[in-house]
Amino acid sequence: MKSRRFVSIVTLCVAISAVCGAEPVALEKEFLSPPDSAKPLTGWHWLDGTITKDGITADLEGMKRAGLGGPRVSAMTWSARCSAVRGTSHRQRSTQ
Repeated sequence: MKSRRFVSIVTLCVAISAVCGAEPVALEKEFLSPPDSAKPLTGWHWLDGTITKDGITADLEGMKRAGLGGPRVSAMTWSARCSAVRGTSHRQRSTQ
């Protein structure tokens, strides 16, 4: 009974060491050079459509050099500035 248990424990240890022995190399490789799916994204806000093709290209190249996976683009308008131009406050516009 004891020898059977001992053989089972040894077999389990050998199996675990075989699996764990190969994994750190792959884990280290992926850590040093992660796949695109594991790279972080960044927020990229396009305010009032003030974008150009050259600017987009430069920003995307910079993100790639920094190791980012890409942007999450949000096209936005700046309502405070728009309200000032129209002569109404944000609160006034929301109640109209």
